Amino acid sequence: KRVTLLDAPGHRDFIPNMISGAAQADAALMVVPASLGEFESSFQRNGQTQEHALLVRYLGVNNIVVVINKLDTVDWKEERFSEIKHIMLSFLVHKAGFKESNVTFVPCSGLSGENLTSASEPALLQWYKGPTVLEVLETLEGSKRPIAKPFRMCVADVRSTHTVSGKIEAGYVSIKDKIIICPQIVTCTVKSIHRHGGEKVDTAKAGDNVDISLQRSDDSVLSIGSILCPDYSAVPIVSKFEANLVTLEAMEVPLFPGSKLTLFTQSSQLPATVTKLLLKQTVTGNGAKSDAKTNPRFITKNQTAIVEISCSRKICLETYENYRTLSRFLLRSNGVTVAAGYVKSIIE
Repeated sequence: KRVTLLDAPGHRDFIPNMISGAAQADAALMVVPASLGEFESSFQRNGQTQEHALLVRYLGVNNIVVVINKLDTVDWKEERFSEIKHIMLSFLVHKAGFKESNVTFVPCSGLSGENLTSASEPALLQWYKGPTVLEVLETLEGSKRPIAKPFRMCVADVRSTHTVSGKIEAGYVSIKDKIIICPQIVTCTVKSIHRHGGEKVDTAKAGDNVDISLQRSDDSVLSIGSILCPDYSAVPIVSKFEANLVTLEAMEVPLFPGSKLTLFTQSSQLPATVTKLLLKQTVTGNGAKSDAKTNPRFITKNQTAIVEISCSRKICLETYENYRTLSRFLLRSNGVTVAAGYVKSIIE
């Protein structure tokens, strides 16, 4: 099995980097500390554990492995492991929306390496009979790949000599294929393809993380966030769209027509404006929704809505119906993620 690990930094200053990594992921590996006070600090409202869990779920990740690290600092006590598991499971299932069957908990010590690839600590083995971190990774399954659809790849990094790096989201690409770089609309030819790890291949398909060298391309048009697609099926280039939205607990200021936020999608981020509020519903604690209200004056936290969003410049987006991974986005304001959603339809 080929596994690509994408680092998603935990500090709030690096949330944009975390979003870029999570948008490409099939599963999440969340490391939380077992140290007394440290877990509580990371999980409270100003900590990053809750926000990261919500982000990966709203970006389409269905499976999450919670690695409870530093258990050696509490003498490998089962009670501490169970306490953190209970808190995290309740949040992941009831707040973030993960299925309980898709959540796995694994104890370890990153400092000593205990239970990363093997377990030998007697105090741990007295009560833990489960898998190591490596064994859990080997059991994870990738998402269903839309190989039959036209080729799509979001540029996550631009390397030297006309080479771009990223994950193929749909279809497949081969050497000598004619492709378009969007939204710049520049045509070029695939010169070579390397899977991450250095393996040179003639063809790569959806799910592969690759470096693609492009012929007759200009460095000035290669930018992070661009989409590669075939010349016969260009990705939509969008400036305004209608979206399904869910607002998060962290939202402090309601959304009004004219609210300005930062939109994050795949590896792109840009200013955007909520131009119209078309519908809203309130979500209760048990997941039930209130009656829909059309043309609301504002939207507050813990509501679902249909809105119209205008972007400050043209970007590449797909509808949820056509390419789910390329339709999802997040809205942030003042360093806080306030909403998540997907593109319902393209207006212009």
